[in-house]
Amino acid sequence: MRTRALAVPAVASLSLLVAACAAQSSSSAAGPAPSADAASALSSVASAAAAAASTVPPASSPSSPPSPSSPPAPAASQSPAAQADPLTAMSADEVAQTSIANLKATPAVHVSGRLTDSGSVYNLNLTLGKTTCAGTLTEQGTGSFQLLEDGTKLWIKPDDQFWKSAGSSDPSVLSMLEGKYLETTTADKSFAPLAKLCDPAQLADQFTALSGMTKGQVTEVSGAPVLQLREAGDGGTMDVSDSAVPRILQLDAGSGQQLDFSDYGVPASVTAPPASETLSGTKYGF
Repeated sequence: MRTRALAVPAVASLSLLVAACAAQSSSSAAGPAPSADAASALSSVASAAAAAASTVPPASSPSSPPSPSSPPAPAASQSPAAQADPLTAMSADEVAQTSIANLKATPAVHVSGRLTDSGSVYNLNLTLGKTTCAGTLTEQGTGSFQLLEDGTKLWIKPDDQFWKSAGSSDPSVLSMLEGKYLETTTADKSFAPLAKLCDPAQLADQFTALSGMTKGQVTEVSGAPVLQLREAGDGGTMDVSDSAVPRILQLDAGSGQQLDFSDYGVPASVTAPPASETLSGTKYGF
C-alpha cells in the first residue's frame, strides 16, 4: 500500500549507546559520560521499522486472482461469506478509509509481519496500544530487542547480537548490558520513533488517502468473512473483516512483505522489570 514516508536514521548510530556504556564501565570517580545522542542509538532500528511500515511499496506483480466461488450452499448451512454483505453499499475506497479510521480509533491491536527498507529486513511482533505496548522488533543480521511501554515508562532489552552489531566486543561492556532492560521515558523526544511505532493511531496516520481501490471476493478465514481490496495496477492488497465495522486484517505488498493485524481492543499486559534487571537511561546520558 502507498503510504507516507518517514526518515530512517542510520543503524550504525547504535554504537553511540555502546560507547556511553563503555565510558561508564571504565569510569570510577568521574561519573557517567554524558551523551546527548545516545538515545538516537537505540531508537534507530525502531525508526527504520516504522519507516518500513509507512512505506510498504506496491507489489512487484499483481496478486493472483481469487478462485471462483463455490456454488452456494443450502440456506440452512449458508456460510458467512455467502450471506448478505454488510459492505455492499460502500465503495472499495470507502471501505479502505473506514478500516483505516477504525485502526486509528482502536485502543490496542496486535501487529506482526515482515517489512523491508533500504535493503534491510525487519520482523515485528508487537501489541500496540495507547497506554501499553509490548513485543519484539528484529532486524535480520543485526539482532533484536524486546520493548515494554507502560504509560510514560519505556524499557528496551537488546539481545547480544544487537549489541555486537553496534560494535561492542569489550567483555566488560557486554557483561554490563547482557540481559538488562534500558529504562527511559516516552517524554524523551529522541524516542519518538518508538512512541510512533507503539501507537495504533500514529501507525494509521501513515496511510495516505487511497483511491482507485477495487473489491475482490468475500472469502472465509477461520470461519469469518473477509473482503480483499486491491490497489489499481500492480498495487498491494488490504484484507478487511467483512462486517459492519470493517477492520484491517492484513496488508500485503508482495515480495514477502506483509503485516497481519489481530486482537483489536486487547491491550498488552505489561509488568515493570525488576530493578536488578534494569539500567537507568539517565545514568548513561539518555
